[in-house]
Amino acid sequence: MTTHDITTEETWVQLADLNGDEREARMLERYQGMVALPEEERISLMASNAEIVYGLSDEVLKNLTVSRLQAWLLMEQEAAQLIATSYDTAMKKLSSSKAMRRVALVQTLAKEFPHEDQERLVTLMPTVFGGMPTAAAKATQAAQAQSMPQPEPVKKARKGWWPFSRN
Repeated sequence: MTTHDITTEETWVQLADLNGDEREARMLERYQGMVALPEEERISLMASNAEIVYGLSDEVLKNLTVSRLQAWLLMEQEAAQLIATSYDTAMKKLSSSKAMRRVALVQTLAKEFPHEDQERLVTLMPTVFGGMPTAAAKATQAAQAQSMPQPEPVKKARKGWWPFSRN
């Protein structure tokens, strides 16, 4: 793959025409190629790409976003964190409506991933999830709450009805 393949926005949008597995494989290849780019170039590239992609229809954007998240999950942790951080920085250069569209879409789509992948996505993109607990964390908390022994109700001594009664 050449640097031109990584940097041409049209080729990123054309990925939407591929089937899911092929799109993920191509995205993975491109993101791995971006790891070697200087940070400013990587962020600039991601910002121009996101500007175009977040202007697409909901269905196309959903497919590209799912493939992007899958590609990140397939990457080594350090490389994926570098790419996710750069992408987050790039999104800060876009309009607030596009940034909010990203947050809402990623939070919604992440719920469809297995619990382990959800945890990793939260680790990769903490600003998108804003400390929001994942389904796995909620399930763990619920299980812990059920396994804790319940206190016995406190029985109060019965007092007489008259305020001066001796009990």
